[in-house]
Amino acid sequence: MLAAQRRKEIYHLLAKHGQVELQQLAAHFQVSMMTVRRDLEQLEQEGKARRVHGGAILAEQKWMPDSLEVKSTANTEQKQAIARKVMSLLKPNRSIFLDAGSTAYEVAKELTASFEEPLTVCTPDLQIAQHLAQTRRFQVYTCGGLVDPATGSSGGSFAIQMIQALHADVALIGCDGLTVKDGAMSARTEQVAVKQAMMARSLQVALLADSSKFGRVSFATIAPLHAFDYAVVDEIFDETLAEGLRKAGVELI
Repeated sequence: MLAAQRRKEIYHLLAKHGQVELQQLAAHFQVSMMTVRRDLEQLEQEGKARRVHGGAILAEQKWMPDSLEVKSTANTEQKQAIARKVMSLLKPNRSIFLDAGSTAYEVAKELTASFEEPLTVCTPDLQIAQHLAQTRRFQVYTCGGLVDPATGSSGGSFAIQMIQALHADVALIGCDGLTVKDGAMSARTEQVAVKQAMMARSLQVALLADSSKFGRVSFATIAPLHAFDYAVVDEIFDETLAEGLRKAGVELI
């Protein structure tokens, strides 16, 4: 295995578990401890890891949104389970807004794998649009607008104008944080208006949130809990938040 690929896999392990140990990495990749130390030194120089005795931990990024690479490797199993549950909300020959982000991308993968009927999808996420467009039974639209290279999604006034000209049966919305007091939140202010526009132009709105978002306060509010009809969550759930969602009239899936 090339060193660059090995470091990428080490970073994926860091993103998933928050920490790694030298001995375990050496055994896993069948390399020397010195080789693993050099890999961790390189990741530290890139700002992705912080070395500690016996291994490394994921570098802290206070007040900064997670990178697309981190999001795509964190809580993957929970996001895949959420994606499977989302299918129960979708009906053939209907239209949906599919948000940007790693959970939404798992929904896109589940759509191509198991949803056999025609569907119209509008998304600001270019990776999701490209993935869905390979399946001829789906009619796929992107929202247009300015592309954020950090997330691979579009936003701004042009994207919002397009969304406001459309109607959808369901909007599937992701978040970076979720609390009873503040509702659903995003770390990126430029994404909030796009999410809100999709919600406003949909008959029903479903919030997609894995347990890493529970109780987490992020920078900008998307909407209070009562703005959502459904919350599709994983089984590791916060009872206080669950009760808050129920009181707000949100159906838990």
